[in-house]
Amino acid sequence: MSCRLHPKHLTKAVFLMLALALLAAAWLVAAHGRRESALEHEDLPYYSNADLQPRWDWLSRQRRVDNFVMVDQYGHNFDRSALDQGPTVVSFFFSACVTVCPISTDMLMGLHTRMKAKGREVRFLSISVTPRFDDAAAMRAYAKTISLPVSWRLATGAQQEVVDFVRNNFFSDIDRRGADGLPAHLTRAFLVDREHRVRGVYDSASPVDIIRLQHDIARL
Repeated sequence: MSCRLHPKHLTKAVFLMLALALLAAAWLVAAHGRRESALEHEDLPYYSNADLQPRWDWLSRQRRVDNFVMVDQYGHNFDRSALDQGPTVVSFFFSACVTVCPISTDMLMGLHTRMKAKGREVRFLSISVTPRFDDAAAMRAYAKTISLPVSWRLATGAQQEVVDFVRNNFFSDIDRRGADGLPAHLTRAFLVDREHRVRGVYDSASPVDIIRLQHDIARL
């Protein structure tokens, strides 16, 4: 004996499921748009929007850095799997920069030294804001000039691919030029966890933010 729903009951069931789905979607959207205080949470927030506001909702926790294929200063290809092994600090530079970039990099190098002394494995990745000029040789020369640690990766790639990747994942426009016609000096740094989620945003030229970054790394 087969059991069939009356068409009227079937319509009600479908309507109920749609209503529940809409309510769930509305709740997720509302939660995603809500800005919360870090004082209310023990865990690090998630950064998934261009407004760079900290969030803890379910949707923000699902946002991962897109896959990418770039080339480092040694001419080696690498992709998103480079972020798998532990916290990664992502920053920006260009090899011809003689003002802000060396200052920011020097601050981050100090952090690298302290983390290494504590035995904490942290990866550092600096993406070129002028990928059309910074080939592997230029990045290698830059790394040598500033005595960059061997494990620190400098990244370049196809111009538009790198521009799009940084804009979509780190909400930064590396194609922008300042009043002097040079690339905009991006001192922003990001903390990415081993699940490829952005967990912190910092000013890498600020000693206070570098200390905050060090504390946040310890919390991952």
